Amino acid sequence: MNKFSHELTSNSSMLLKPLKEADYSEEYLAWLNDESINQYLETRWEKQTEEKIKSFISSINMDQDSFLYGIIVDNEHIGNIKLGPINWHHKYADISYFIGSKNYWGRGLATEAVAIVTKFAFEELELNKCIAGLYSGNIGSAKVLEKVGFKLEGCLKNNLHGPDGWENRLLYGYLNKDFRKKYE
Repeated sequence: MNKFSHELTSNSSMLLKPLKEADYSEEYLAWLNDESINQYLETRWEKQTEEKIKSFISSINMDQDSFLYGIIVDNEHIGNIKLGPINWHHKYADISYFIGSKNYWGRGLATEAVAIVTKFAFEELELNKCIAGLYSGNIGSAKVLEKVGFKLEGCLKNNLHGPDGWENRLLYGYLNKDFRKKYE
């Protein structure tokens, strides 16, 4: 599969487009350095630069076990979603995402993007499970996952240093068989 030509679409105007270094923008950089946007992103621990973003995109694109998509709505890059790393032996993958453009917050777009990537993981990659971890304070992200069909599977107490101190790490999972039941 050529992951660079593999765009994912939905019934709406959303497009998930494989990101390339050329997709870097000053707006993208601003998202990653904005404390209100990056408060639950691991990128917040160091100042982001054009070089770091392009290097990250390049490294994911060279990795056959990960897919990085720009979330595109009305021809505008509003955030990212990543599937991977994929463990091909055990047939599972991590999903992580963010909506960087505050103009698009609260519209259900993260939920739609997670649903599209999860469907791709189960139907096209034939994975058995998708997983996601999040900070317990990130209520919005928990709601996104639950709306798609992910279930809370575990909690690692005081495992992450969040915006307001130590937080639990919540572990969510979604099995392919549960996904298929939902759409039968």
